[in-house]
Amino acid sequence: MHVRWFDASHGLTATLSTSPKPPTGQDDSQLPYMIRIYTSKVKGAGTDANVSLNVIGVKGSSGWHQLRAKQDSFERGKEDAFTLQLPDLGMLTHLGVKSDGTGQGPAWHLDKVCIIPPAVPSALAAPAQGKTANSLQPGRRGSSGNTGLPGQPVWFVARRWLDVVHGLEVLLEVQAADPAKSLVQYQVEVHTSDVK
Repeated sequence: MHVRWFDASHGLTATLSTSPKPPTGQDDSQLPYMIRIYTSKVKGAGTDANVSLNVIGVKGSSGWHQLRAKQDSFERGKEDAFTLQLPDLGMLTHLGVKSDGTGQGPAWHLDKVCIIPPAVPSALAAPAQGKTANSLQPGRRGSSGNTGLPGQPVWFVARRWLDVVHGLEVLLEVQAADPAKSLVQYQVEVHTSDVK
């Protein structure tokens, strides 16, 4: 597909070649990454600020992408779903999250993010340089903390504020399992002394 201006400074004619397939409007090298963002349930957790992500994998990073949020996105205790068209990043290792700190309620308490990368055959063909196949299996941590495979959900846990006091940007490390499912419930008994 050839895209250009037609005006006096760029020219009013062009020679166009035919393409073997019709344009789809999407870059074939871009793949769909499903993103689920969980805002905490703590008081005041929701935000009106703009949120951006930088998805990082063994093959590179996506660069910052502002999420096109609806008016009621990133509200307290809610899950928001997005799909980003990104290049093949291979196995995911880190996630950058940042807020621009704008809006009436800019502070945000981010709980966690789940990303489901596309299942890409090329990403499964060979382990990353210096990694064994065992160190890249779901649930196992390699020396750099890589977990999960393309097509499998990976988690990034924040459980922190993004605001001017605590910082508007955070870099999170990947986890292979939903952290909420690995929590253990304890019963605690507290006995108060009667010492005067």
